[in-house]
Amino acid sequence: MYGHSRSARRPSKVTKKAPRRQTKREQQEQKLIMLCVAGLTPQIITETLYVLTQEEPRKHVEKIRVITTVAGQEKLLKVLLDRDSGKYYEFCSDFGIDPTDIEFNESTISLLRTPDGTALPDIRTLEENEFAGDSICRYVRQWTQDPGTPIHASVAGGRKTMGIYLTAAFQLFARPLDTLSHVLVNDDFEGAKPTFYYKPPRHRTLEAKDGRKISTKAAQIFLAEIPFVRLRGLLSDKLDTAQFRYSDLVRQTQEDLNLIEVPQDVTIDLRERTVTVGSHKVRLTEPHLFIYTLFAIFRQKAHGKEGFVALSEICEEDLDNVFRRIMPPKGRVRSLADIKDTHPKDLPRFFKFVATLRTFATQTTAPDVLARPYLGAFSKIKRAFNSVGAMDRYLIDNSGPYRESRYGLSVPPDRIVIT
Repeated sequence: MYGHSRSARRPSKVTKKAPRRQTKREQQEQKLIMLCVAGLTPQIITETLYVLTQEEPRKHVEKIRVITTVAGQEKLLKVLLDRDSGKYYEFCSDFGIDPTDIEFNESTISLLRTPDGTALPDIRTLEENEFAGDSICRYVRQWTQDPGTPIHASVAGGRKTMGIYLTAAFQLFARPLDTLSHVLVNDDFEGAKPTFYYKPPRHRTLEAKDGRKISTKAAQIFLAEIPFVRLRGLLSDKLDTAQFRYSDLVRQTQEDLNLIEVPQDVTIDLRERTVTVGSHKVRLTEPHLFIYTLFAIFRQKAHGKEGFVALSEICEEDLDNVFRRIMPPKGRVRSLADIKDTHPKDLPRFFKFVATLRTFATQTTAPDVLARPYLGAFSKIKRAFNSVGAMDRYLIDNSGPYRESRYGLSVPPDRIVIT
């Protein structure tokens, strides 16, 4: 404890003004979880905690989570969490914080593990690095499932690859309010003796690496915020819930990015009722397959303006063309003519849907009524596509102002295949 007893560390009531306590409103508005990767330098935890809780704007840290190795856990328990000499308890005493106000104990320390659950003593081999990446990714995914309290993560501790993996995991899973930083101290306090853990309210004298005496009054601690690209919106429900390896998740996310960056072939399988884009396959209901195929054909034939059409331009012949392609060649119903004299209530759901579109195509219909079945189908197609990846580029899009909208696919015509 820098050679001071607990009683000696108490700020003077006369000469030292006690740190301003946050109001309950401030604490509620700025509460967060602090996440660190750590190795054998646990001071990065107290340094980060100091800036978050003592520098403006002050934050209310509810919990401290640490990802580390077996050796790192032993160091943390001895140096920070020992009830008699731990630097965490010293920090709380110095700044008038009840240690129990922040959840930080052995249960909030998470160990890097192998696939069979064995804790990693350290990270030295290529295989151990892969296991560390999987573990960090799994922990971050789990802790960001809750939409509540934001996470402030520090990449400063542990092996360098741990910070890299934490950054990568944040890119994949971080929510809008989650933040990432690296803690920095001025040079004199790097390697100072005794070890520098935070800037205490009563200044202390330490010894710099070159032997000079330095006062903690001159210490400066910064949290350098790291901007990063949030890719969470690209992840499918499957990746959110499945067990995976970090490398597999990167591959899946890259495939999603490829859908955005590079035009992919769109294959519509009428028999299987699927639309395949790259490695992503979407299964559609018959009505939604009908609608998607209709606009795919418009795009192939450059119908309207570059394949974009107003709903009022869709005629019975267009609908019949798609209906004939979807119907089995040996079926009893082969064209719209086979169902046009049947009352809608006596038709199966798909036939009833197409019959409704045919009615709109052959009559003068109010725009809002005409658009209703199409817009409903567009919305459900979007939901089906987005459930398997970043498929917005392949949805039925619209252009033009309201009541003059034109709808179509932006996919290059030569990329559309209908089988």
